[in-house]
Amino acid sequence: MSKVYLTTPLYYVNAHPHIGHAYTNVIADCMARFYRSKGDAVYFLTGTDEHGEKIKEAAGKENKEVKEFVEEKVKNFTHLWKELNISYDFFIRTTFSFHEEVVKKVIIHLFNKGDIYKEKYKGFYCVPCESFWTESQVKETGGCPECGRKVKEIEEENYFFRLSKYEDWLKEHLKNHSQFIRPKIRYNEVVGFLENNPLVDLCISRPRKRVEWGIDFPLDKNYVVYVWFEALLNYISGAGFYFEEERFKNLWPANIHFIGKDILRQPAIIWP
Repeated sequence: MSKVYLTTPLYYVNAHPHIGHAYTNVIADCMARFYRSKGDAVYFLTGTDEHGEKIKEAAGKENKEVKEFVEEKVKNFTHLWKELNISYDFFIRTTFSFHEEVVKKVIIHLFNKGDIYKEKYKGFYCVPCESFWTESQVKETGGCPECGRKVKEIEEENYFFRLSKYEDWLKEHLKNHSQFIRPKIRYNEVVGFLENNPLVDLCISRPRKRVEWGIDFPLDKNYVVYVWFEALLNYISGAGFYFEEERFKNLWPANIHFIGKDILRQPAIIWP
């Protein structure tokens, strides 16, 4: 009997579930059931991503408190998975206290390794994508490179992860593991991006005065953790990292991450 750990994206709760969410989870469910039928030990993880300014804004539009809004939207997802008979083993939420603790421990660990530093940053910020972009990236597209919407020019101090330090490792890993990202067209997309865009360090914090709804940044009470950085850590927190080490050792690494093509770049570049 083999271990099979498979995951889906965490679904953002700023709106109702749609056909894309169902499509992904039905495929993942088929895969989980296939491996179970072979006698394999399957751990199927899905869940919701519940932090960030977009969530707060969406709650405000419905005249609701953020926590109330989140609880309501999460129920929409769990209800849909019940209706579709999705056989997940665990439903993780990024507002779970154990996930928040894992995020804080990872940040402290990375800081002690010298991989996190604080610096003043000037760039262009897209609220819907919750991402920073350089002037050249914005000029090339006339707005946010991801969604095309207008961006805001912002200058502020933030904490950064030394993503650039791992550029050579990531390129080499992809070169030596051509099946790491599938299908081939998506593999080529990521490789092409890395060939044409040097990796820059990742801003992993947001000032609390601008973004209130997030996990407390453990190094500085004036900040919260950037949602893309903390949400990706669900793949280890949901497997027991730090709190259930024996279970984590049995599950990690994951065998299959199902990722939507529109969000491929973040998991493929930040997460590995």
